[in-house]
Amino acid sequence: MGKLSAFLFYGLPASVGNHTHYSGGGTTHTTGGGYSGGGMGGFFFLGGLGGGGITGIVVIIIIAIIIFYIRKKGMGMGAGSFSQPAAPIVQPRDNEIIQSIKEHDPEFSSERFLSWAEQVFVQLQYAWTERDWKKARPFESEELFNLHKMQLDEFIRNGTINVMENVCVNESFLCDYAAEDKYEFLTVFMNTRYNDYIIKEDTKKVIKGDPKKEYNVQYKLKFKRSLGVQTGEMSNKSTTKCPNCGAPVDVNAAGQCAYCGTVITDGEHDWVLCNMDDVAQS
Repeated sequence: MGKLSAFLFYGLPASVGNHTHYSGGGTTHTTGGGYSGGGMGGFFFLGGLGGGGITGIVVIIIIAIIIFYIRKKGMGMGAGSFSQPAAPIVQPRDNEIIQSIKEHDPEFSSERFLSWAEQVFVQLQYAWTERDWKKARPFESEELFNLHKMQLDEFIRNGTINVMENVCVNESFLCDYAAEDKYEFLTVFMNTRYNDYIIKEDTKKVIKGDPKKEYNVQYKLKFKRSLGVQTGEMSNKSTTKCPNCGAPVDVNAAGQCAYCGTVITDGEHDWVLCNMDDVAQS
């Protein structure tokens, strides 16, 4: 894949790590080469666009410019050594959302859910640093897990490590809720803080970013579960236990509990993360 096509890999909301603007400019990611930005965003394939002649090249360039412009406007222009958490760009809707969910799930607890969601966020960042995405398997839908694993494999192939340190969630609240034919979706807003930089695996030399810099990044995490699932004793415990049998989390690549065989990452037993989008940085 050429560098321009590889640039278009970058763009969809599915972020782990961070789209950190290490050098104060826009962030890009190129496959098979170096990095001009840290962390990771969702990647997408453009099928045959990369090889369709002049017309295809023009389309690729236009899309590339649009993506760069959108991300430049939405992500700001870098961070200092320390900055105060930015004001949330969305407003909390906890009371409204809690009321909607409790109409069919009286035992739902926003405090319990948000505490668990924050644990999920922190554990995902450290799994990213360790480059061991199996540790993220209990928390993500199959589609999101496979996407993130593919992205992390790119760092492994390049012999680099995106280090996420001192990860902290400053604030979290419910900001969106929707129920559809099969699933209900609950979105959490998080104001987070961490250090973020890239090192070479062999030498541990920092090649992007500054280990002393602290970034404030705002996220939206979207969770789903099947309609009709009720909050119970095992709810919001998938960071440590299987929501079906209560055994310690040991999940294979298919999202199945190693003890009872239940697929615990499809939303049939509890909430599962299905999308993750960084929406602002300061």
